[in-house]
Amino acid sequence: MTRKLFITALLAAFPGTLSADTLYLINGQKLTGTVTSESRDSVTIELSDGSKSIPRDEIRRVAKDNKPAAKSGSNAKSSSAPGTKRAPAPLEKARALVLSGHYSDAVAAYNPLARGSQDGALAAEYAFALALDGQSDLALAHLDRAFLADASNPEVLFYASAVFSALGMDEAARELSRPAPAWLAGKAPELPALERPSGEYKELISAANLFISQRRFASAAPHFAAIVKAYPDAQLPWAGYAIVLEKLGAFKAAAKAVEQDLKLGKKDDTATVNLLTAHKTELEARPPVTYDPAPKLNEMLKGRYMAFLGLSYNHTETDGILNLQSRVGKFLTNRIDVGASLGLTSGYNDSNYNGLSFGVSGRYSKPLPVSMPLNLTAGARLEYQPGPDNNFAIVLSPGLSYVLADGALDLYLDFSLTGPLKGSQTLSLGYTVYFGGAAK
Repeated sequence: MTRKLFITALLAAFPGTLSADTLYLINGQKLTGTVTSESRDSVTIELSDGSKSIPRDEIRRVAKDNKPAAKSGSNAKSSSAPGTKRAPAPLEKARALVLSGHYSDAVAAYNPLARGSQDGALAAEYAFALALDGQSDLALAHLDRAFLADASNPEVLFYASAVFSALGMDEAARELSRPAPAWLAGKAPELPALERPSGEYKELISAANLFISQRRFASAAPHFAAIVKAYPDAQLPWAGYAIVLEKLGAFKAAAKAVEQDLKLGKKDDTATVNLLTAHKTELEARPPVTYDPAPKLNEMLKGRYMAFLGLSYNHTETDGILNLQSRVGKFLTNRIDVGASLGLTSGYNDSNYNGLSFGVSGRYSKPLPVSMPLNLTAGARLEYQPGPDNNFAIVLSPGLSYVLADGALDLYLDFSLTGPLKGSQTLSLGYTVYFGGAAK
């Protein structure tokens, strides 16, 4: 008797002693039999018509003895190697909806997972789902988040390539193309043709330039692509297109845009032509982007130095008060910095309150659970302030910071607990520059 017939007969003869195992697949199928072996990559199940090995990324759930066991991607010792990271159940559900063609439902499933995350690959995966649902503007917005968080991640580049291809940016899409993530390998749905930016030249160039100023290069790229297609003889859009393509890692496509810029720049001076020619050559020689896991913006500050400059203006019935604040210091951890502060106050009718202030300060930052890199900050200063008496002041400064790779935009409110301005409240806006290397 063959092994298959033996197992079939045994199951029929002893239904109470042998239990059935079930594999629930992502595509909706269900396989019932006996799981004979498991590895990190696959599960082997004995069925009535023979043994089958099923890849893990095709399995939604494994149920043994009619009881739910470890889901594909769990930390169970029998199904995954130590340290292997698997997708959590809500993400598996969102992916299953993508693979089954329920794109609107997939978008709804991804939304609570991705909107408050700074995971670049997850943001790009959400962008892919949005693009499948035809929501091109939102898809590009989340691609911008993905590039800001982890621009060299191959999954980010794969999803970006798919979206750009659907927007007709074929050269950039080919250059950014990477192998599909495991859950999509061999079964990635094709994106529909997405609506491309349209409008008059001034409207398109204004939107593209705004996106560049916001470092939203993924959103800027299709705007420039639309402009150069509609107005191929306009030089300025080619220069802008080259910039955003380079920022996205499409270096060869950027070199072609620089070449068009050169062809159209008949009135450019020799120095400009030489500079652009050298840059084109450099772009053509630049190798493809390789994966370099990017630390989170809030995890690369320890050991770096910072310099801050802030400004506030208060108008009262009698005075127009201008206050300039500066700080220099160092990050002791990724959350805490200390430094020296220097300020200048002017505008008081009583000149005793005008002049320099100086002291020491510290600040603590905590990232907020939102999609943008926002930090809640708590600062304190001990300083000398100009005034007729009680010149030493304690100032508390709660606020918000929008964190960038090399700095932060800061909004904070000063509360003077003691000193000549005791009880005053001043709202200020400033910018912090980070410099120096982070501690390893």
